[in-house]
Amino acid sequence: MSHSTHSRRSLPMKSHLQFMIVIENLACIAAAYSDGVAGRVLSEIWRRFDAALPVSDWDRQEEPYGLSLRFVGPRFDEARLQELEEVVQSAALTPLTVGKVRLVVALGLSQNEGAATVRYINRNLNIAQYRADMAAAVVAYAALQSGKVRFAEQPIVATDVPEKLLYRERLIRLADAAGGGIAPGAFLPAIERLGLTGAFDRWVIMDTLGELEINPDLLLGCNVSAMSLNADGCWNSCLRGLRAKPDVARRLVIEVTETALPADIGTATDLLFAFKDAGCRIALDDFGSGYSSIAFARVVRPDIIKLDAIFVGETSETIFGSEMLSSLITMSSCMSSLVVVEGVEDAHCLAVAQLAGAQWLQGYHFGRPEIPQDRSPAATPPVRLPNTDRPRRRHVIRQPLAAEETLR
Repeated sequence: MSHSTHSRRSLPMKSHLQFMIVIENLACIAAAYSDGVAGRVLSEIWRRFDAALPVSDWDRQEEPYGLSLRFVGPRFDEARLQELEEVVQSAALTPLTVGKVRLVVALGLSQNEGAATVRYINRNLNIAQYRADMAAAVVAYAALQSGKVRFAEQPIVATDVPEKLLYRERLIRLADAAGGGIAPGAFLPAIERLGLTGAFDRWVIMDTLGELEINPDLLLGCNVSAMSLNADGCWNSCLRGLRAKPDVARRLVIEVTETALPADIGTATDLLFAFKDAGCRIALDDFGSGYSSIAFARVVRPDIIKLDAIFVGETSETIFGSEMLSSLITMSSCMSSLVVVEGVEDAHCLAVAQLAGAQWLQGYHFGRPEIPQDRSPAATPPVRLPNTDRPRRRHVIRQPLAAEETLR
């Protein structure tokens, strides 16, 4: 496959918008499998984009990291941008087969105005672990492609009136080819370790939006890995969908899980503010454990802080632990309008949380995650989340929104 057969020379590069599609895990694929496998992955991505994008609009140039694209059509508009984003998202969601190896690629979309830095996911690989993680990721992504996805929901309730719902957290459940369930712990950590969370999380958000649109009385939360909060142009389509349906966006809570650090704190913050500008609410999940930080919470100013279950569990057995929970609730209330205590699994945990001053609770004591069977309106509707908007500078995602900004 030569460059001459896949690219067309057109007007000078500076006269047209140019984009890069980067296979961010290509170096890892080469290390874990072989350079030959990585080369065939590269060729397959070239082929997919050749087939998906109109030749009359896009000039494709093969690159060692993926490919570069220039728009050469008569007019670049939002429809063309969305078309490109959807092609990238689709390619990232679809596992590919190279000989006997099945893989998922981490695709990044960015606008390239001259020289740009190509980002790879580089690390000292444990090859056996990488291959095992990739096998788990392929199963998960294949389940998305084949529609073998369900969501369980767990309520978040008021301490004084458990029938009073704040919202329901949506938790993904996948089925394998044989119809059996796949435990989230079998694929979510693997996807995160591989750096494959972005496309997965965008799919979850868009599916949750669809559920909210069908059921106007619902208020749902869904999880997004902090690793997904990066400068990827494919977030544009997600944000565009939220802005187009503000009545739906207002009923969505995006729960940021911080089991891993975001690639760039500034970019992550910008993206979260873009979600807030679109009408969504932001929650910081498992606060007080993992990579959760007070500094990050102070900058993001989340609508909801969810305290990790450990503070109402094992640490509550000591006076120090109980005092810590109370102190965390007080501190979190200074940074967020709503504080949820997670891990309330029994009456003892409930008593500890009540003593510490908790107002909102989540845990098995009030309901295990269950796949909803009936969407009839509840006797007590969900709580309307308070308006926490404050005057502030408008946050935009610096790199991926650049093309969209040219349309305004």
